[in-house]
Amino acid sequence: MKRLLFSLVAFLFIICKLDALNYGILTGKTVDEQGNPLPGANIIVKGLNIGTASNTKGEFTISSMPPGKYEVMVSYIGYKTEKVEVSIKENEVKFLEIVLKVSPVRGKKVVVQAQALGQIQAINQQMSLSNIANVVSSKQIQELPEANAAEAIGRLPGVSLQRSGGEGNKLVIRGLAPKYSKIQINGITMSPTDSYDRSTDLSMISQYMLSGIELYKSLTADKEANATGGVVNFVVREAPEEPRFNVIIQGGYNDLKSYFGNYKVVVSGSRRFFNNRLGIFLQLDAERKDASSEEMGNNEYSKEREDGPVLTDVVRVRDIERRINRYNGTVVLDYKGVATKIKANTFFSIKKTTLNEHGISFNLRWRNTPISALAEKNALGVLTNSIDIEHYIGKLCINSSLGYSISKNSTPGQLYLWAVDIDNKSFPPNVNVRQNLHPYDIQNVIVLDTLSYTYEDRVEKYFGIDRKLGDLYRRSYDSDGRHLIYKIDFKYRDIVNLPSFKVDVKWGGMYKQMIRKYDQDVLYAMLSGQLNQDLINRDAYFYEFGEEDLKKGDKLSTFWCARNMSYWNLGAGSSYILAYDLYDRDRKRLYIMDDKFLIEPLLDIDLMKRLDDLLQDNPNDSIEYYENQKESVIYDYDGSETYYAGYLMFTLKWRSLTFIPGVRYEKNVTKYNGYRGDARDLTQDWLPFRKWYKTKKRRENEFYLPMIHLVWKPKKWLNIKAGYTHTLQRPNYSDIVPTVLITNPISGPIVWHNFNLEPEKARNYDLELALVSSKIGLFSISGFYKTIRDMIYYTGNWVITNEEIDFFEGLDRKTIGRTVNFAKNNEYEAIDYGVELQWMSNFWYLPGMLKGLVLNINYTRNFSETKYFRNRVIVDFDENFNLIYKNADTTYTERMVYQPDHILNLTVGYDYKGFSMRWTFRYKSNIFTNTNWYSDLRGYSTKFFRHDLSIRQKLSKYGMELYLNISNLNNEHEENVIKFEHLPIYEKYYGRVIDLGIKYEL
Repeated sequence: MKRLLFSLVAFLFIICKLDALNYGILTGKTVDEQGNPLPGANIIVKGLNIGTASNTKGEFTISSMPPGKYEVMVSYIGYKTEKVEVSIKENEVKFLEIVLKVSPVRGKKVVVQAQALGQIQAINQQMSLSNIANVVSSKQIQELPEANAAEAIGRLPGVSLQRSGGEGNKLVIRGLAPKYSKIQINGITMSPTDSYDRSTDLSMISQYMLSGIELYKSLTADKEANATGGVVNFVVREAPEEPRFNVIIQGGYNDLKSYFGNYKVVVSGSRRFFNNRLGIFLQLDAERKDASSEEMGNNEYSKEREDGPVLTDVVRVRDIERRINRYNGTVVLDYKGVATKIKANTFFSIKKTTLNEHGISFNLRWRNTPISALAEKNALGVLTNSIDIEHYIGKLCINSSLGYSISKNSTPGQLYLWAVDIDNKSFPPNVNVRQNLHPYDIQNVIVLDTLSYTYEDRVEKYFGIDRKLGDLYRRSYDSDGRHLIYKIDFKYRDIVNLPSFKVDVKWGGMYKQMIRKYDQDVLYAMLSGQLNQDLINRDAYFYEFGEEDLKKGDKLSTFWCARNMSYWNLGAGSSYILAYDLYDRDRKRLYIMDDKFLIEPLLDIDLMKRLDDLLQDNPNDSIEYYENQKESVIYDYDGSETYYAGYLMFTLKWRSLTFIPGVRYEKNVTKYNGYRGDARDLTQDWLPFRKWYKTKKRRENEFYLPMIHLVWKPKKWLNIKAGYTHTLQRPNYSDIVPTVLITNPISGPIVWHNFNLEPEKARNYDLELALVSSKIGLFSISGFYKTIRDMIYYTGNWVITNEEIDFFEGLDRKTIGRTVNFAKNNEYEAIDYGVELQWMSNFWYLPGMLKGLVLNINYTRNFSETKYFRNRVIVDFDENFNLIYKNADTTYTERMVYQPDHILNLTVGYDYKGFSMRWTFRYKSNIFTNTNWYSDLRGYSTKFFRHDLSIRQKLSKYGMELYLNISNLNNEHEENVIKFEHLPIYEKYYGRVIDLGIKYEL
């Protein structure tokens, strides 16, 4: 079949070349009376039964028009239809600028305001597409911009956001995790930014560089199939005909930490040359933002039996001070010739994050309260280059693209220090204390004591818990991804052209080379219990860290308390260092989350950094860094994926019916290098680990994927679309790396990655009914139904049996009876379905000030169902009394993780002369977040309500405008709870963000 497909494609190309006759070309632009481009306008040449739609810049091209006189009809929702007479000669290029006028109300002229125009553009673009999609138009992006590109997409139907530090950074489309969505810039796939899966951080993309956002929910055969959730395509701005220069200066405030240092500066300019054929657009922007948060997360609850009480095991609380510096740049060159258009784009983004974190854990299971401090600096960089060439040869349009995308995620030195109770008596021993205990009440049951610490010049009293230092970790990692993409598309118009029936054909191919690399290094120092008996070279630690003249045998110090000095002089291998001397003396306590929790004491992050410096400068000290070779070697990987694709699709139009059948072929070859190690003889992580080697695995898969769409327009105001498509989701990078680590039995399960994972395979059914008119705007109802086979899940503890040992490549028979946790394809089919309602309208036809109202509202009802596994290990004896092991899988049915039941987005805008206002309301119902065999312990998010407000006032005399944005106006926070009495698992507080800015346009 593959040979037949490519033979047919070659034949069509030859026919198209032979058919390149001396036709004329009609090109032009659709604009309103103010010169604003009108994207998505319908252009039809009467008598030829041919037409097209204008692009995001309002431009259109109709090639291969036979010589003659024609009537060109241009229609646009909300505007009067225009008819233009045009004459075409052989080899002539005719340019038309078609000015459309707003439909009058009772004979009076109507002026469409800014937000209304943006909405009308989005409606027309959405209706001009043959697949089911949503659009954010250029005007909607530029007039009252969101905080970033993710926030703009988050207002579309079926979309919910994941947030980091309060700002949206990843998308959940139709209840599917972020890895199910593909992110593109001008049709070129961005390199994923995550180290483990295929998701992309959208906070890297500046909304000011965009002229449109397209969200495709049903895919035609010309789009990559590795996107079961959808494809998001960011269209980058080009230079308009008039020279432009813009400056935006913004200052901001975050009330969570009372931080006034937020700012954003955006500078952009554009100009066209050589009779407007060559254009250049340049933009640079810099931003600093406080994205701090106060969090309670990863709380643990347990039950010993189905009807038993819920026990609160661990509650974790942390305060995160997070500062983000972001730098973006965009350069776009475009050339518009007679039959050729070229667009070259370069986009880069650098996101630098500085993070300081203090945490405390309330561990009722072990009756202690560990405290911790973390400090890191992370740099995330993205670079995307692309060049796109569009060329017409008669009826044939050839579009070729070459793209190169790089992502780099680097943390040069993350420090993590923890300290724990000396005697593990912070909570009463009675287990009844843990029963149904709400985390908010946990600090009421802590057992505290009055402690005394003696120094050379003072005695300090402390009411709390005596703690010892644990380990200091130093972790560095680098994750690199590179994408090289080449694709070519051929579209031949009117292969059949009859009065009421016509056929277009489109075919093409793609080649993509992806290179991934991950490297991690982990050092750690055991600060208690690691001291040498003879104290060799140990003086450096105490001398330099204490910054005083200490000698061996000294009993008192101004920095170290007397007990620490005695431990130092004792030199016993089991001695420890009290954490008290590393407490922060300036910030003794911290109330967070509306005073629900107290973090006390706080480890001093500056002292932690000084300790790290000393450990690096004095490698032979008795307290020294050890390399955790397992962590530093085993999880490293590198490799490549080579992707080949081809497709063929037809567009058959019969009267008001358009049928688009197509098929896509995809082949993917993966080659990954990973590490395999044997550490079963090692009882401690710091012991030398030399039994490891590098291994390589190659695998490939190929698929033929049908993509079928139907568009029916029985009336001008009625549009019906349907789609049946097959899509894929390839496994996470980290899951298919051939990593194997045979651990010591006391260290936990064996690490084994399933490099034979199959891609997930989805069948998608889509249906949309849309009502469109000048007064209604757009009202649509969309339904979707997805079945997903081979969905990937994690097994939990799975015992290695005699019958299955051959499946676990890299493990020997000595590992039978050991447990392993790995990714596996689900034998049961998952389903995801729902309904989306959308209404976009503006009230330009109402009298007086009411005509400035703009309304956008959409609602999504989502359902899903999949089976989750609980594996129980069964140990038995055979007839010879030899141990035998079995896995007993049982299942339960639940929603898919990340899927919300209800999503509601409501936006009300108002324009009056130079004043604009937009209020946005977002609602998201509970999401299934945590799996568990016991239904009482399954996790769900609580209902999420959020209000945002944007206000703008133009100062027309000076080409300036002032604006005010308030994000999270109602100070909403995120919360996940277990089913039993809604005990919280996770809470995040971000605070409000207020931005005040000025924009100047020349």
